Amino acid sequence: MFRFIASVACALSLLAALPHPPAAAQNFPSRAVTVIVPFAAGGPTDAAGRIIARAMQSLSGEPFVVENVAGAGSTIGAAKVAHTQPDGYTLLLATSSAMVVAPHLYAKITYDGFRSFAPIGLITEAPFILLVPANSRFDSYDALVAYARAHPGQLNYGTPGLGTVQHLGLERLLEASGVKAAHVPYKGTAPSLIGFLGGEVDFIVETPNAAMPLIKGDRARALAVTGPARLPALPDVPTVADLGVKGADMRSWFALMAPRDTPAPVLATLRSLLERSLADPANVKALREAGFEVATMDLPSLHKMMEQEYGQFGQIIKAQNLVIR
Repeated sequence: MFRFIASVACALSLLAALPHPPAAAQNFPSRAVTVIVPFAAGGPTDAAGRIIARAMQSLSGEPFVVENVAGAGSTIGAAKVAHTQPDGYTLLLATSSAMVVAPHLYAKITYDGFRSFAPIGLITEAPFILLVPANSRFDSYDALVAYARAHPGQLNYGTPGLGTVQHLGLERLLEASGVKAAHVPYKGTAPSLIGFLGGEVDFIVETPNAAMPLIKGDRARALAVTGPARLPALPDVPTVADLGVKGADMRSWFALMAPRDTPAPVLATLRSLLERSLADPANVKALREAGFEVATMDLPSLHKMMEQEYGQFGQIIKAQNLVIR
């Protein structure tokens, strides 16, 4: 935390010492900006990235082009941004997978989730919803936990893959609830949902944009929300804290990042473009229709959130020896 604040203060002091910003920074952007989305096209991360890119393009007058660089748990795309020229023309749509999980999970990772990037700002934040099939015997989280305690290891849960936020978050939730269940890793969100709907697993957690259509279509039942507050769309579904489970909050978030050493005036321009984009009701509506709620946070708070998650996920990965070498 102090390292982050000090680096920001240092950057601001250097900027203040300059009589005039460099010409390149003054004219930024003067050409196309690439926004790297570290997942395949068509998914929720891609949808959010394209909405923000269009908004920033409209405000700046220069193209903001989304490039999908998927693979290795989002680390290929993140590494590409970390090692590119720090001029503001290549940005990362960052997620917790790339920033706070992957550095623990992958032994040969080539970037640091904190030191390799300069944060521009948070875009969205959402809890997960714990789901069971509509025909499940469980009508509450307490019922699921009671069964799991009476039948250790007989229940299973699905996730988009080993070491994903869903996997690590559910392990943390189950541990805090004092129960165990078998993990069934799929190769992505779509296969995990197909497996869930096909009755291959007993429960999953998903973001609201993926979960709500299943709930509204009577294909799934919501038992709990993993965020600090109940969702307006599901006022009767308790949070895990409501259920007496402490320290098991988990969330999905997207933030915009630039490579470390990007000039302070360029970062200031990008932050202004992002803030103005997120203040536009049309963009808020577009994100909401894609299943996201805008979430803004000052940079020290964003850093604190990342550090908390970094520590929490690191403990789970170490305890389960999940490191990929």
